[in-house]
Amino acid sequence: MSTYTHGWIDYIASGIFGAIPSLLGWKGTPKYLLEGAAGTAALYSACTNYELGLFKALPMKAHLAMDAASGCMLIGSALLLDDEEPEVRSTLVGIGLFEIFASLTTQTTSTNERGQRGGQARRHPQRRRQMANAR
Repeated sequence: MSTYTHGWIDYIASGIFGAIPSLLGWKGTPKYLLEGAAGTAALYSACTNYELGLFKALPMKAHLAMDAASGCMLIGSALLLDDEEPEVRSTLVGIGLFEIFASLTTQTTSTNERGQRGGQARRHPQRRRQMANAR
């Protein structure tokens, strides 16, 4: 998926994931865990160097790694919180899988990053030589 689409999903999903605990009446650890993960994702999304980033400081690859790590954390927490209701645990696993899937299916460089590196010539040495010879 494009980094632009990923950006929209980041902000929309952060809002939904942050609201889920209150909407479903969760208490304690799962509530704070999911609200914290949603808030953190919104924060690093705002700092990501992609089309919808506000501060453009975090490389897209780092953003995707953080998405995957967050997904793993949510899945791991669902396994550890064995005293919680199955619905709570399965929701955490589902959101974790969603985050991992999004991180694996998104382009690893944004159009911002490709433009900053000089486009195709920087990533492909053969193309760089062709462009140099054309001068």
